[in-house]
Amino acid sequence: DGQTECQLCELGTYQPSTKQTVCLPCEPGTFASNPGLVECTSCPFRLSSTSSSSTCSICDNGFYLSDPEVEKIEIFNKPDEYCVFCPSNAECLYNTTLETLNISPGYWRDSVETATVYRCDNKACEGSSVEKISKGKYCTENHTGPLCQVCVESSSFFSSVSGKCKDCPPLWRLIIPASIVLALILVVIGIHIASKWSNGYSHFLKEASNRVSNFSLQAKVKILVSFYQIINTFDDVYGATIDKKLQSWLNILTIFNFGLLEIGSVPEKCIGSMKSRLLFGSLWPFFLTFVGFLIYAIYMFQNRPETSNTKMHVMKFTLFRVLTIATLLLYLVLPSVLKSIFAALKCRSFDSDSQPSSYLVADWSISCDSR
Repeated sequence: DGQTECQLCELGTYQPSTKQTVCLPCEPGTFASNPGLVECTSCPFRLSSTSSSSTCSICDNGFYLSDPEVEKIEIFNKPDEYCVFCPSNAECLYNTTLETLNISPGYWRDSVETATVYRCDNKACEGSSVEKISKGKYCTENHTGPLCQVCVESSSFFSSVSGKCKDCPPLWRLIIPASIVLALILVVIGIHIASKWSNGYSHFLKEASNRVSNFSLQAKVKILVSFYQIINTFDDVYGATIDKKLQSWLNILTIFNFGLLEIGSVPEKCIGSMKSRLLFGSLWPFFLTFVGFLIYAIYMFQNRPETSNTKMHVMKFTLFRVLTIATLLLYLVLPSVLKSIFAALKCRSFDSDSQPSSYLVADWSISCDSR
């Protein structure tokens, strides 16, 4: 080019031979921080570079840049501080930052500002790739929120069995268990009425009651029901987890589950808001008890005696029977009611950015931080 003397190669380039007219660019992973070098220097551990670099300012494979706003010179001087080992269940390619972490399928993180990755026990977490990195892009279609367990459609609920969102079943299913409970109340009332009008039937009931007492069947049933009720509320009420193998053996005791929603196979999420679910789960036993009492009171009113003393005796007897039935019903359904109430108090925290984010386990769409 008409030059009479050699010029030094610029920063980021080198030339190992003499009497050459061009300089060669430093290859990725190397750098030339001074002019006139005959070879480029390899980047320090954790660091890498692009072609023709005068410094190493990006993180190598297996590491990610924890602070994208930091100056390049700071990255080079303090690689141990800014280039962090890639977390498990994530992939850190060349020049990966905290925001561009590639999350493996089956895992999820709360935001692009955290490196903490959580395992999903469902089919909704599809991870992330370099092409789709942005907040909330870790879930399949119609899924969002913590662990991808929040359904986008309001008419859907997350099924832990299938591991994905499904359409809510029709609410008329609740009529079936409610009718069963009400029918049982009416059967008890009917048995009582029949025993008053038929001596033979009354004798049969006494014989059956004596046989049950001889086998202590009532006590055994109470023990089984109480045992199942305690086991069923272990996680929500006591915060303890039962071994999965033991839980599979205990599933046979689900016949003692007297929750209205569970019997009707209607998920709580399909009832409405958390407030509506709590009101429904807490009040339905009292409503059915009131209906049973109303039916029994109407019957007793239609067959009321004439004398005042007999009236008083019948009223006391009726009240005693109603309290007995109400106590039995509450004994059977109270654990399921308490379970739903305690579930509304259970939160789980996830590492987010500057501080952890906490969500309600019973409804992942509710933030515990804002309650």
